[in-house]
Parts: sequence; structure tokens; C-alpha cells
Amino acid sequence: MLYAAVVGVLVGVLLTVFGREFLGLFADKPEVIDAGVDRLRIMAFSYWIGPLMDASIAASRGLGRSVAPTIMVILGSCVFRVIWIYTIFAYFHTITSLYLLYMFSWILTGVAEYIYFRITYKRNVLTARATW
Repeated sequence: MLYAAVVGVLVGVLLTVFGREFLGLFADKPEVIDAGVDRLRIMAFSYWIGPLMDASIAASRGLGRSVAPTIMVILGSCVFRVIWIYTIFAYFHTITSLYLLYMFSWILTGVAEYIYFRITYKRNVLTARATW
């Protein structure tokens, strides 16, 4: 988990520093690049959160628990995002409030998944070791 988060931070920093050059590979209009830089500023800051969520989901599935992590991902990445659009985005009507949706849904889902993994790990693995 830590390695993936560190890579996410490094990629985020690189995209923040060299965002204009990177976006220049895909667009040549300054207004498009400016819009892309605005998005990169928010998204690059949150790239480290995604791996934390994904690693805890994979770890739970590795313990043989796949239904609950799947439900949590659906609730955090789909249902929460729809609620966000109809509340936060509807109130602010800014593209920034839409971009922040990703970071908050990843945090919400990641925290829920991590808590679930810790509980499952303590119940299954630590209990099994104690009985050996």
C-alpha cells in the first residue's frame, strides 16, 4: 500500500510541476491546456488516495471476502457520486466541485474498506493463528 501511495504522490508532483508540458502533448489551444491544468491541480493531489482504496479491497478479497468490498465500492464510487452531484455540485455549479468528487469518494471508500479489512483480518487471521 505504501509503495503505491508513494508512486501516486510522485506522479502527482510530476504532473503538477510539468502539467502544461504534459497537456501540450494532447492539446495546443491555451484555453484547453489551462482547463487541463486546473483539473490536474486537484487530481494530482489525490492520486495517492486511489491505491490505498484499491489495496485494501484486494486484501479483503485475498482473505476470501469479496461481497462486502464490492458493495462498499458500489456505494462509495457510484451511489456517493450520484448523491454528490445532486447536492454539492448542484449547490456550487463549479467544475472544481465536480473534480473534488473523486477525491472525496476515494477517501470515503478507502476508509470504509480499510476498516472492513482490519476487522476481517483480526477475526480470521489472528484468530486462526491463536488456535495453532
